[in-house]
Amino acid sequence: MTSATREMINAKTLAYMQPHAVLINCSRGPVIDFAALHDTLSNNRIAGAGLDVFPAEPPSPSEPVLTLDNVVLTPHLAGSSRETRLKQTRNAFDNVLRVARGERPLWVVPEPRDVPTRS
Repeated sequence: MTSATREMINAKTLAYMQPHAVLINCSRGPVIDFAALHDTLSNNRIAGAGLDVFPAEPPSPSEPVLTLDNVVLTPHLAGSSRETRLKQTRNAFDNVLRVARGERPLWVVPEPRDVPTRS
């Protein structure tokens, strides 16, 4: 997440979608302006949304988008498969062994850099 991607799906970008469109988000919750999404879905300007991620996790039970009939929710598990979980476990274990040997771990996730928004 950076300032360039925060709420990049907003009222303006949602207005470009066709009425039969379904928005699917399995990337990062804050890329969507949830107030704008709620308004768009409530007024049937798009057909629906499939959401695997939310601005806050877990989402607040009072999040208005959660009450809509044209929204399908999943518990932040897109991309989860048996193979993926096995690889993640193996990679984590390999990194622990590397650090125990005094080596630099592989697959270090860097801190995100804040990228200025374009005007």
